[in-house]
Amino acid sequence: MIVDLTLSNYGPFKEPVVLTFEASNDTHLAPSYVREFKLENGKPIKLLRMAFLYGANAAGKTTILEALSLLDQLVTKPVRDAEDDLDVNSFAFTKNAEPTSIIIKFIRSDVVYSYQLDITDRGVLCETLKYQSS
Repeated sequence: MIVDLTLSNYGPFKEPVVLTFEASNDTHLAPSYVREFKLENGKPIKLLRMAFLYGANAAGKTTILEALSLLDQLVTKPVRDAEDDLDVNSFAFTKNAEPTSIIIKFIRSDVVYSYQLDITDRGVLCETLKYQSS
C-alpha cells in the first residue's frame, strides 16, 4: 500500500508536495476505510484504503495522476533506447534545468520502502530504493 507520494519540480509544483495516505485519529469510518499495519520495528501505521483528489481547476489533481502513471511506466516498461527522451512534465518557470523528483513510500510485507527517481526528459539521473529496518 502507498504511504505517501512526494513530487517536486513536476507540473505546477516547484517545491515538494506530499500526498499522504496516513489516516487521522478519527475512527468514524475506520473499519471500512483504514488498514493498520504492524511494521518490522513493532510500530503500527494506519493507512487509508483509498483517497479522493478534489479541488479547483488547475490545482494539480491530474498532475498527481500523471506522476503516478509516469512512475508506473518507468518501473514496469523501462526505456531501452538511450536516445529516447522521457515524457517528463517538469516545472516550466525556472531558469535552471533542475531534475524532477518523484518519491513514493509504500509498504510491502510489513516493511516500509522509499523509492526515489530524479529524472529529466533526457533520462534518469538517480534511482534510490531504501527500506526501514527494524
